[in-house]
Amino acid sequence: MSGINQLIDYIMLALFWLIMMFFMTDSRLPKVPTTIVLILPNAILMVVAGMLVHSVGLDLAKPYLLVALLGVNILIGISLCKRRDFTAIFSVLAAASFALALRTLEGIIYDLLYDYKITIVFIIICYGIVIYFTISWLRPSYIRLAQHFHDIWEPLCLIPLSFIILFFLFAVYPSTVAGNPKIIPGMIVLVPVQIFIYYFIFKSYLRLDDEMEAKQDLQALNSRVSLVQNQENLILEAEKRVRIYRHDFRHYSQLITACLDSGDIEQAKKMIGDLSHQIETTTKIETYCANITLNAVISHYMQRCRSNGIGMKVDMHVGEELPVDDMSLAVVISNALENSFNACMRIEDERVPFISLTCTQSKTQLFLEVKNTYEGTVFFDDNGRLPISMDDEHGIGTRSIAQFAKNNRALLDYDTSDGIFTMHLLVYFN
Repeated sequence: MSGINQLIDYIMLALFWLIMMFFMTDSRLPKVPTTIVLILPNAILMVVAGMLVHSVGLDLAKPYLLVALLGVNILIGISLCKRRDFTAIFSVLAAASFALALRTLEGIIYDLLYDYKITIVFIIICYGIVIYFTISWLRPSYIRLAQHFHDIWEPLCLIPLSFIILFFLFAVYPSTVAGNPKIIPGMIVLVPVQIFIYYFIFKSYLRLDDEMEAKQDLQALNSRVSLVQNQENLILEAEKRVRIYRHDFRHYSQLITACLDSGDIEQAKKMIGDLSHQIETTTKIETYCANITLNAVISHYMQRCRSNGIGMKVDMHVGEELPVDDMSLAVVISNALENSFNACMRIEDERVPFISLTCTQSKTQLFLEVKNTYEGTVFFDDNGRLPISMDDEHGIGTRSIAQFAKNNRALLDYDTSDGIFTMHLLVYFN
């Protein structure tokens, strides 16, 4: 292979490597800074690598180049990744395993055909297939699992690392595939096997994540149902006490009349006041809206906020009959208030934490707004629209709200201005 062809190969490989690193890194930075941070150190590394190859030769430089490439990019991945743990290392090793696999496959095809044009067309197609697989499936799956599983990445790193070692020992150093043609079938098989293993393992964890999410959603739904039942029991108890007071009111009126007839006005006033206080305190049910399901959820969080020194303001203007399933909307409000409550509980500065809930219904739409104070940094997904949690125990509620918005074709957005986290949900209906 001529020097020009080798240069083209290395340029294409470098581009493929940077593309894979870009899409396999769940970066904390916007796209442009992420690209710059990826390109500059690798460009410097390529210059140093060229000097090393010129000095000692490619064969001697190969092991050192691979170690340097992995080491530098692991540091880059850790600095960029939202989670500075083994998820960053996995993303670098996965990108390296694909790059090394395709570079090996290119060498095998060229040694078999000895035709550079056919080889370059074939490897470009392979690059495109792997990049498409990474963008369309591997990256979204990787980011989702990184958000919900934190303890799986250390053992998962062994998978791409094993492929890197296999390709390097059997196809790159100390001898190439050309020096040991017996391993060619095995090397060719390893490329699709690698993709299949990633797909199988990620698919298994995604299925587990779906099951866990469904279980948590069921638990959340059962909790909301329990709240509604408790609210219903409170109402029934209040109605029972009202019937008792109605039954005893004749006796109270006789006593009050007797006091008035005897001129003991103060005692009559006292009896009236005591009766009014008893009725008020034993039969009062806080009502925030006409819908009993929503009212139960709001009453629950109002009590929790009062018990923990969190101010909560409620402004509800919805009817008893809602344009959407009231239990589903109750779950949305409950998840939003739960997230707000947790955020307020984490505030350690002098601010007074508060939560504001607004919900209005018109003939054509339902509008929901939940505001709360918060502390720290809120991370969003790649689209910058959906908040993601850095805590294993949280994040399900946000996804549940997003699923409700998707199912009802609603508009959902978040804002984090001036230390206030705001969620807006707008549902249109006929």
